[in-house]
Amino acid sequence: MHHTIKEIIENQENFKEKISNYLLNSVKEARELLEKIESEDKYIISEKGKLKQKFKKTKHKIIIDKLFFMHSNRNEKFYAWWNEYNEEVNILKYDR
Repeated sequence: MHHTIKEIIENQENFKEKISNYLLNSVKEARELLEKIESEDKYIISEKGKLKQKFKKTKHKIIIDKLFFMHSNRNEKFYAWWNEYNEEVNILKYDR
C-alpha cells in the first residue's frame, strides 16, 4: 500500500509516541538478545563484540527521529508508519 504525504503526516502526528516507544523498545530488545548470546567460538565472540560497539556508537534516537516526515533532516528513502491493526511500526519506502 502506498500512502500519500498527507496520510503519512497524519499517521505520524497521531501515533508519534507509539512509534518512538516501539522502535526504542525494539533496540532495547535487540541489545538484550545480543547480551544473551553465549559461545565458545572465537568468531562468534569477535562478531558479538563488534555488534556491541556498533550499538554503543549508534545514535538510535536520532535515526528514529529522521523516520518522521516533518523532521527537518528526514530520511529521504524511508518513513515510519504505525500499523493500528498489528500494533506495530512498519518502516516503509517512499513511493516515487
